[in-house]
Amino acid sequence: MYIKKSYLCTIFLRIIMKFITAIRNRKAVHAYSGEPLSNAHVAKIEEFIRQMPVPFGAKVRICLLRGNQKDSKTTKLGTYGRCKNTCDFLVAIYKNAPLAEEAAAYVLEQMVLFCSNLGLGTCLLVDQFHHENFLKRIQLEPGEILKMITPVGYLSQRRRSFGHKVEHATQSDPHKPFEKLFCNKNFNTPLHEEQAGIYAEPLEIVRVGLSGIDRQAYCIVLNDNHLHFYKLFSEYAAVDMGIALCHFEQSCTELDIKGTYKVMNIKTKNHRYEYVISWISEQNNTD
Repeated sequence: MYIKKSYLCTIFLRIIMKFITAIRNRKAVHAYSGEPLSNAHVAKIEEFIRQMPVPFGAKVRICLLRGNQKDSKTTKLGTYGRCKNTCDFLVAIYKNAPLAEEAAAYVLEQMVLFCSNLGLGTCLLVDQFHHENFLKRIQLEPGEILKMITPVGYLSQRRRSFGHKVEHATQSDPHKPFEKLFCNKNFNTPLHEEQAGIYAEPLEIVRVGLSGIDRQAYCIVLNDNHLHFYKLFSEYAAVDMGIALCHFEQSCTELDIKGTYKVMNIKTKNHRYEYVISWISEQNNTD
């Protein structure tokens, strides 16, 4: 089964924002001013939510929750101290199904990038928030899951920073090297950037983009014109996978590289990774 976005939605996304710049520039923001979003920003975010397509045939909904304003009796929405002076939040709710968690992460990451382009701060959090308080504001339907949120708002003038130890990281680059994330034809052969053809830049954008809680818990195998996406056998790897799928597809769209996602009948021959989906190219990799 091929998984395509509607033509009009694709055009909409391409007109209103540049994903590659947003992916390269985005930082996780942990300290906010505490001010509520302006009416103008709320209107832009809600319009983007209405227009944004959901991939992989999944059922995902994004909600903007207003809250934590001074003198408000609304239930406080907290993040266990992970983020300070938060006010407004975006939440991703998905119906449990194959690829649904990846789709939710994909869609929430699109929202994060859109908000970054508006000059707003965000910090995608997975299960690091007071679920019970959020659930007082959201009515879940049977089978729905709330696992991912992000505060969205104006940056504090005194920004807090958190150090994260990332495996294989260097002082100059906190991300895994290109050859550690991407493989050529099989898991045993590293893919070098000069071998990636038209996919060199989209893969590099995937590499340098912020990921979820598991820190780049995926592997991508290039086989001629097509790419196969795998995730670690890990609780939160689906979130990393969804973010990577978003970064890759939106980069290809911006660079006018034609292709689509398709679930193939691929048997994983690796004890660390499980197969997720493939990118089926509609052009030669050397074009």
